[in-house]
Amino acid sequence: MSESETTKDQRNVVVTGAAGHLGRNVLAAFIEAGWNAQGLDIVGDADLGVEAVDLRDLDVARRHLANASVVAHCAALPRPVGYEASDVFSTNMALMYAAIAAAEDGCATRIIYASSYSIIGLPFAPNRPKLTALPITEDEKAAPQDVYATTKWLGEEMLDAYVRRTGNTGVSLRLPWIHTPESFAKEVVPIRDDPDSHIHLWAWIDARDAGRAFVAAAEADIEGHLRLFVSADNSFATRPSADLVAESWPEVPVTGDLSGGKSLIDASRAREMIGFVPAYNWSDYPNSITGEKS
Repeated sequence: MSESETTKDQRNVVVTGAAGHLGRNVLAAFIEAGWNAQGLDIVGDADLGVEAVDLRDLDVARRHLANASVVAHCAALPRPVGYEASDVFSTNMALMYAAIAAAEDGCATRIIYASSYSIIGLPFAPNRPKLTALPITEDEKAAPQDVYATTKWLGEEMLDAYVRRTGNTGVSLRLPWIHTPESFAKEVVPIRDDPDSHIHLWAWIDARDAGRAFVAAAEADIEGHLRLFVSADNSFATRPSADLVAESWPEVPVTGDLSGGKSLIDASRAREMIGFVPAYNWSDYPNSITGEKS
């Protein structure tokens, strides 16, 4: 096999949940980066080139992930709200198990997992979490309370076991609230300075950057299993981050730079380990989206 053919084979990626809010951007980012990308979802989308398959069926998952060198696993029920807790648990765990088992049986050498910053106990936890420091770093211990966050944490643990078992590599990307410019205008702008928005830590990421983070994780020279927070550089609020913390999280020590409107999630490890640098901030969006005055 020639070097060019080997390189091509090593750039086969299957994106699960590829018709979803995150997955479609992950699929687009891989295609833009020159990968041979296949999208799968429980609901197909011909316009996106996404095939309709039920990956909870292990035999189905094995067939469709057999030739992937990288699996980007985004498929999940995306929140605890609006679903039965038992459905969130059973669906997310079945999907995670099938993705890992099928990847292990096939050609994949890396799994990139759409985890969530919710593993620290926000934004769905019924009780106020006891954060140890702000901005959030990978030193913050996982402390999930709700079923969605619990499935995301368990997914990381399952990926950790896969890496130990196989010697392959894995990346868990701990994503905050994901937005397109359109959803930012609709969902964020009306509540961005509401005191209750502290449950989000005012953290977010542009959907295109979320997709780019998966590509960066696929292409980075890494070992083992990395658990990385990613986010936009800025918070989604209009007020200084230090003021927001002083008002809403006064008990939490500030151990990093929160000057200006900087994000309350420190994504510097993702920059260091996989070279991910966000390209989009809401301050670059048109005023018609952000609600800012000209």
